[in-house]
Amino acid sequence: MDKYLHANIVLSKFSRDYIDLKNDLPIRPSEMGVLNLLVKREGKYTPLAIADMLGVSKTMVAAHIAVLEKGEYITKQPSETDKRSFFVLPTEKAKRLVAEVDNRLDSQLKFLEQTMGADMFDALITLADWAQKTIEKM
Repeated sequence: MDKYLHANIVLSKFSRDYIDLKNDLPIRPSEMGVLNLLVKREGKYTPLAIADMLGVSKTMVAAHIAVLEKGEYITKQPSETDKRSFFVLPTEKAKRLVAEVDNRLDSQLKFLEQTMGADMFDALITLADWAQKTIEKM
């Protein structure tokens, strides 16, 4: 089999299976990314700051904020200095969801590490990180 075809098949299966770990979320994985940022990083963030940190458009973040607010995962706090701006804050519901998902994903990753061995697991993460950064430059 052609090595690039094989690589495509292996990486596609791995990506699909990893994404499947998140399929039973009550929100989309991209919306979960916003919650992860809000819950795990101290501070107050505007939609523009969130978009910059996640490397996505402000329009996409605005759509996520609308869904998350409707689902009661976030609240908006008006800026005291700029009345046109607001900060996005996670609710307790968001914090519980992030903790639950973290526990589940951590257990999956720990199982993978135990099965592969720590050295192979660390190599996988290092190579995946390096490959992602290379792809971003393309």
